[in-house]
Amino acid sequence: MTFKKAEIVEESQSLKCSVPGCNNPWTVDLGRGRCSLHQWEPQEQQQGRPFSDAEKLAVLRRIKQIGAVSGKSWALALKARDEAGDRLTSLQRKFYKEALK
Repeated sequence: MTFKKAEIVEESQSLKCSVPGCNNPWTVDLGRGRCSLHQWEPQEQQQGRPFSDAEKLAVLRRIKQIGAVSGKSWALALKARDEAGDRLTSLQRKFYKEALK
């Protein structure tokens, strides 16, 4: 048995998404390297206009509100589940009780 020597092809392919203005690295290559966000979005959204500054600020405000939830919201959620009769592990029960002291 003989093996053919591998050909080394040096191709300077960009590692960035092929959508103009997107700086994400491409993760899906179906003929053109795109990030997963751009590869799987509906075709009509791909042709759309770029976001305005006001739209970007609105998204950032919504993201900031998500982080503004109480730091103990996880403990309150576990307590509510426990009181509702859901099965919790002994560690879950211990940790939420300690956090709410």
